Amino acid sequence: MLELNHFKLKPTTALVVYERDGYNDHIPALYTEIHNLVKQPDGRYALGEGAPITYESLGALATAFDKQASAMGTVTGLLPENVLFTQQQPGYFRLLWYDKPQPRNFLGTNCEIIAPAPGMLYYLSNQSLSVFATDAIGRPKADTQLYETGWSNISPGSGVVCLGNAQFQRSNATYNDNVHHWTAAFWHSIFTGLTLDSNEFKLLKSLKGKEPYPVKNLTKHTLFANFLQKHKI
Repeated sequence: MLELNHFKLKPTTALVVYERDGYNDHIPALYTEIHNLVKQPDGRYALGEGAPITYESLGALATAFDKQASAMGTVTGLLPENVLFTQQQPGYFRLLWYDKPQPRNFLGTNCEIIAPAPGMLYYLSNQSLSVFATDAIGRPKADTQLYETGWSNISPGSGVVCLGNAQFQRSNATYNDNVHHWTAAFWHSIFTGLTLDSNEFKLLKSLKGKEPYPVKNLTKHTLFANFLQKHKI
């Protein structure tokens, strides 16, 4: 029995591939049988009677795998340089990436401003996105400090983002597509607490074109190494 993402899966079928020992023109190099798995009284599974696999059986398996890959939204392609970790299984997808400090367009309530943003860490687990500020100017290290942004569209502690209508649904795409789409989803979401008379807007306005974001003034969350351990990365 296999437990995958809180679902229990039981084995049903096994393919056994036999390889020819030595050279013989009259015997195929490979021979494959398909077996049903039979549950034993002690809970273990044993191979049942086998039968030679056919082209029809292989075609059915290929079709099933294609449907499974399509259903889980398999992500492919080269990993962008700013991706730190990824994991995908049926019905489960995780992606961790970072951004260097850079100017960003902050969308507020009836206002917006382009101003320096701190280095950012993004953690996607299925359709849930969490973000934290970092004190790194590049790739985070084990001792990199993570901070809570304090921005109104991010839950304190967890860093979970309320994306509202800006949320993108993950599809069969590349890793680069996912990084781009989810980063854009965050920066196109509305910072509801950002208004013309808010302290955050005044801070961003004072930084515009001058100073980096004062990340050291934010509430400390944890070290990057602790974050990785917590999320079993």
